[in-house]
Order: sequence, then C-alpha cells, then structure tokens
Amino acid sequence: MNIEKKLRILNQLYKIHDNIIKNQENICKKHCSTCCTCNVTMTTLEGFNIINFFNEINKKEIRFKLKSLSDFKKYRPKITTNGFADLCVSKKKVPDEENNPKWGRCFFLQNNVCSIYPVRPIGCRSMISKTICSINDYADMDPFIITVNYIFLQFVEHMDIPGQYGNLTDILLFLLKTDQLLSYTNHSSFNPTKHLLYNRPMKMLLIPPNHKNRATPIIRSIQNSGIEDFFV
Repeated sequence: MNIEKKLRILNQLYKIHDNIIKNQENICKKHCSTCCTCNVTMTTLEGFNIINFFNEINKKEIRFKLKSLSDFKKYRPKITTNGFADLCVSKKKVPDEENNPKWGRCFFLQNNVCSIYPVRPIGCRSMISKTICSINDYADMDPFIITVNYIFLQFVEHMDIPGQYGNLTDILLFLLKTDQLLSYTNHSSFNPTKHLLYNRPMKMLLIPPNHKNRATPIIRSIQNSGIEDFFV
C-alpha cells in the first residue's frame, strides 16, 4: 500500500473524527492549551503527515530544535494502543506508566496556539473537555468520546503497520533522518529505535457494551474511508 493512499485515508479519518467532536459539548477554544504538553504520542504515519506540512528549510530547523529536546523528560509509552487493547481483552496486567503534564509544553505550541493545527495527530484531536482543564487539572470528557477516541487510535495504528509508535518528538526525529524516512516510505526494513514501539494489529476494538450501538455508525464511516484494504 503506497504512502499517498495511507495519507489520504488518514486525513479522511481526521475529518470524520473532527465532525464527531464538533457536535460534542466542548469548552475548548483557540489559545486554550492546557493539554498541549510534550507528552503527545502518535504513529509514524501521523509524523510523516506533519513533516509534509513543512518545507525543507523548516525541516532542518525543526530537526535541530527537536534534537536539543530529545533528552528532556517526556512520556514514552511502554505499549501501543492496540497492545493495550490486547492486554485488556486477555485480562493481563497493564504496565505502569509515568506521565506528567508538568514536564513541559508541546514543541509546536506558539503563543498558546498550535502551529500544526491542520495536521495535528489523533492524540491531540482527542482532547476536549466540558469544563476548563486548568481549573481541575484534567479534561472533563464524556465516556463515550473516550471510546470514540480509542476506536480511531486503534484503526490508525493498524493502518500504519509496519510503522512505529511513540512520543511525538521521538517519531519526528526518527523520520527526519533521510535513510529512515526512505525506509519507512518504501516499506523496507529500518533499524529499531530505542524509544519507539512497532505498531500492532487491531484484533478487537475496545468498545464497552453500552456504547456499541452508538459506535456502530462511526465504525461504518471509518470502514467506508477505504481503510478496509488494510485488513485483507
């Protein structure tokens, strides 16, 4: 499957997700950036989509700045979204993970505005709240929207096999190396990366029984995007 088709489907999924979110109770607005931390995670496909957003000069500047931040404390997941789903279904222990928003702000946040807003990953699009996050230090999110977010995260990860998953900084640094980028886009093997995880297939969606009926039309919309080709 060529990378251009993957990107088309990814951006179609973004549109579907955006349309769902815009109809939800949501107090978030421009300059609200409490959730915009250095702990954002994404797939290599989403990282590739971000890189395409910049010109060559920007890419060199971004790589230089990101490299200076690479050793700073940030959330580096121990399992992928589909890996988490597998553990939940098999009732196995989920590893403890450390994640603190106080570790720092997102690299792409400028004057409390996202500089890559049109191509921000699902992890960012997922963050909405019914109340102001800075007051309670957490997002007040409808449980069904959490389910919806997991559905999209699982599909995007599956579509990006044999790509990788991890912190936004680590993903972009990986892709901003010419040899790694070429290997990724050509679907050839690439060197394992210290802080990244290989994407895993989606075996089962994490949907609570009481959300199944509401989730069904959303899943159909995702399937109609052409993503079914990745499940053959």
